[in-house]
Amino acid sequence: MADADILNWANNKVKKLGKTSQMESFKDRNVSNRIFLLDLLGAVEPRVVDWKLVTKGEEDEDKKLNANYIISVARKLTCSIFLLPKDIIEIS
Repeated sequence: MADADILNWANNKVKKLGKTSQMESFKDRNVSNRIFLLDLLGAVEPRVVDWKLVTKGEEDEDKKLNANYIISVARKLTCSIFLLPKDIIEIS
């Protein structure tokens, strides 16, 4: 499976939820607040994301909080985790 296939699946999943966020590549700097990843997790299981805990991700500390929350939500969904919050923040 190519990166383009994964991105297409993820963008379609989020779009079906009625969200406008999307990701052009795995290095897409336009999604540095990481809201797209939360939208995607919410598309997989709508009740898993508590949006009251999500920040706008404009400041570095907010991005860190969102990244930690992404890992937490992914664990709730029993996803295999192969990255750290800093990888999410730095888009590595």
